Amino acid sequence: MSHLGLNFRIWNKLPYLVVKVHTHISVKVHLSIFANSRKIKVGDPNDPANMMGALVSKEHLAKVTGYVKLAREEGCAILCGHELEPLDLPEENQNGYFMRPTVITDVSDQSRLMQEEVFGPVTCIVPFKTEEEVKYHPHHMVQLRRESAAAF
Repeated sequence: MSHLGLNFRIWNKLPYLVVKVHTHISVKVHLSIFANSRKIKVGDPNDPANMMGALVSKEHLAKVTGYVKLAREEGCAILCGHELEPLDLPEENQNGYFMRPTVITDVSDQSRLMQEEVFGPVTCIVPFKTEEEVKYHPHHMVQLRRESAAAF
């Protein structure tokens, strides 16, 4: 687990991120991740203005969007991203496998999103009150404690 402030170009480095955040700073973290994820420009990776390119294949896009659908079915909140905000892509990229970074909250530890590797531009924010609630997570996880509040 890492105890750090988030670099929001993180989607270029980590394909999937779980953020376990202390409830004391949960609202600050939600707002910060939401605002910064919406700034990520998706499109042709050869364009230096873009921060994130397409997923590798149609099947990969279907797998990742399937996890977003599953999250919705499980009662999770989709704060931003897939299906909520249409992509503004040039004509030549309209048929690509592009997806906006998606932020999901209210995810239980029993959810498949927490048990399986999504491997796509998805961040799950999971609040905790006590250290005992923070379970080891096999995927990329950042733990933000109360003392991390200054980073936001």
